Amino acid sequence: MTDNLKSKFNVAGGSESKTVQLSDYLANVKNLLNQAKGEYSEGNKDKALSLVTKAYLNNFEYLEPTITNNNLQLKQDLEKMMREDLRSMIKNNASISDVSAEIDSIQSKLDSVAAIVPEFGPITVSVFALAISVIIAIRLKSNKLVPRI
Repeated sequence: MTDNLKSKFNVAGGSESKTVQLSDYLANVKNLLNQAKGEYSEGNKDKALSLVTKAYLNNFEYLEPTITNNNLQLKQDLEKMMREDLRSMIKNNASISDVSAEIDSIQSKLDSVAAIVPEFGPITVSVFALAISVIIAIRLKSNKLVPRI
């Protein structure tokens, strides 16, 4: 199934083609959610909502068939959290800490996706975790939320 899904996403790039890997979609979802968290904390509600929508429609949707085949409940949970709960929180001006906690919860469940999809091995999960940590650290420093010593 994974190979079949990947083959549907060949993008023409001149004389060569690039296959979009499921891991690329997962990385995009995580990155966009982190960006949305930052934008929301800065008061950019519309931008945050746009990023969350993009994470879901342009990336998570392509992961759904594979997740469904491996863990239907996980797919349903993530779908509800991203499409309904998080978007509703942003639209209704939930507190920054509530939106941040919801995104963190989604991120945690996305780590489970990496563990169940064969394309993602333990090394990939480690790289994702490291990348997310670096993004958060850079974001925190650039927002001066962490005092510089």
